[in-house]
Amino acid sequence: MGCELLPRGLRKAIERLEAEPARRWRVGELAALCGVAPRTLQKHFQRFLGRAPLIFLRELRFDRARQALLCSAQDASITDIATHCGFAHLGRFAIHTTRKRLLSIPKVRPFVVQNLGKYERQLWAGAEFGQSNGGKAAERQRAYIEFVLKLTQAIPLHGYAWLHGVKAGCMVHVGAVDAPVSVGDVAQIAAEFRRAVGTGKDAPKTNGVDVLGWDFAFELNEVARQQAAAANIQMRFLRIPRDVMDKRAVEQGDIHFFELAALSVEVITNRRNVALKLKDFVIPPDDVPEEARRAVKHWSQWIDYWAVDWDNRGDTFHNEWQTYRTRKDKSLALEITHTYPDPGEYAIVAKVIDILGNVIQLRP
Repeated sequence: MGCELLPRGLRKAIERLEAEPARRWRVGELAALCGVAPRTLQKHFQRFLGRAPLIFLRELRFDRARQALLCSAQDASITDIATHCGFAHLGRFAIHTTRKRLLSIPKVRPFVVQNLGKYERQLWAGAEFGQSNGGKAAERQRAYIEFVLKLTQAIPLHGYAWLHGVKAGCMVHVGAVDAPVSVGDVAQIAAEFRRAVGTGKDAPKTNGVDVLGWDFAFELNEVARQQAAAANIQMRFLRIPRDVMDKRAVEQGDIHFFELAALSVEVITNRRNVALKLKDFVIPPDDVPEEARRAVKHWSQWIDYWAVDWDNRGDTFHNEWQTYRTRKDKSLALEITHTYPDPGEYAIVAKVIDILGNVIQLRP
């Protein structure tokens, strides 16, 4: 559809986004500058461009970043390119979409960027609470835990190793800066919770535990929930957002902790043939912008990318097959079949990345 057919307010919005892609835009602010109501602008973006304003901006930023990467010198800084295109950091979402864009380049193979988020958090924690080496490591860890507890409006607890706070009668655990929450961690939390029941004024008043973490071991959401249910503990897993490291967001109180998404995968085997089919994907609604919630009509629309490691050895996830949406092709295969060359036992791991950039890994 030609640009001359677009409504005037929409054309102005596109021009402003293209002129300042690095700006931290909000729909209300953009609509006011273009002289239209926010809801009208959202409807126009959806009707004429097939996407919400902020999703259009996201795609625009990555297109600019991709072109810059392709045209840059060998010694060019990826961080500088990302910042210039509107990314304040190379978080999970930036890495994922960069991977997606690069996969469209001939001879580029899937890749995994590991530990980048961990290093960023370590630098932040060192600057905010002091270095972890030396005799002040325990003080630094306690300062970090109490900082996160304050953001959740939880009361700090003392005398426990795995239970760090309490909020409305529910116990709270704060995951480490540099390590994912593991199934073993959950077992320790549950054991300490059971020992704490009925033992003092800070003892649990309910059977609930909120586990906060930056990252979570794959399949933890399902396995750990089963373990917690067997111990009669209601356990929720909430991701610590990167905004925790943004002083402005902290000062404004604009920090939200959201539950992990849930993925359902069906596995059908026939001798050496295996078929995987995505059956359902649920994102906690509070984690999703209102404009995205209105636009999604089927659960599969939450998924932007998914991949399969057909023979995972308990190490790094290997993208042996992947599918993803692009601006030109928004379709997404929900089922894939694989034939193993030899009979045997294989561990399959599926990875899903949603439209918000969250990563979910599951062993079907």
